[in-house]
Amino acid sequence: MKDLSTAMQVAILLECYDNEMEMTFGDLVEGIEDLAMESGDTDLSSAVGRYREEERFDRYYLGMRGDMETVENEFIESIRLKSA
Repeated sequence: MKDLSTAMQVAILLECYDNEMEMTFGDLVEGIEDLAMESGDTDLSSAVGRYREEERFDRYYLGMRGDMETVENEFIESIRLKSA
């Protein structure tokens, strides 16, 4: 079971992303990445790693024309499970 403070921090980041116009998806990923490093949560680190890998593939091989919305939704769902 996840540390309550980690789950709460994930929930706060998701809430900010959903409701604050200034927070970009990149800000969310960076926030989760920072939290993963601070907490040592390997599941969060894996979610960030998968997202970054897809982002690199999209940039280098597809010229940023890939379907990143699907990748972003998968990332959000994977971290949302941590806040439950």
